[in-house]
Amino acid sequence: MIVGAILLLLVAAALVAAELFLPSHGLMGLLAVLCALGSVILAARVSPLWGAVFAFVAIIATPLVFYWTVRLYPKSPMGKRVMLDAPQPAANDMFNEESQKLQHLVGQRGVAMTLLRPAGSVDLNGNRIDCVSEAEVIDPGTRVEVIRVSGQKVIVKAVA
Repeated sequence: MIVGAILLLLVAAALVAAELFLPSHGLMGLLAVLCALGSVILAARVSPLWGAVFAFVAIIATPLVFYWTVRLYPKSPMGKRVMLDAPQPAANDMFNEESQKLQHLVGQRGVAMTLLRPAGSVDLNGNRIDCVSEAEVIDPGTRVEVIRVSGQKVIVKAVA
């Protein structure tokens, strides 16, 4: 009976792992729970102590198996088809470079060319810049100041 309990526990672990790799809409997870429960019941028939040991092992092993499955998933054929590739360093460098170019705008003043609610265009030293108002609607022709740059977003507020 202990061999059967061990086999059921191993099947439960395999089903937990398979749940992530095969689209079963939770059916394999349910079967894994039933196998683990059957394993505990079989072990408890031999001895209550064995039942407690198997219950403890099932409770500890399930999250560990799930954790390692999640770690392996991106390397699996299914995971490679489903998950996006990591961004290339060159793309991050270009984003940071563009963000750095906009940093010099902080503190500059200009005039709203369009209605900012909250997005619109602002004329800063003869350059049309797409901006976002901090919190209010800003009418065209209103003087504005760049208060900060967040990524690619230039944030302005109305000034007197």
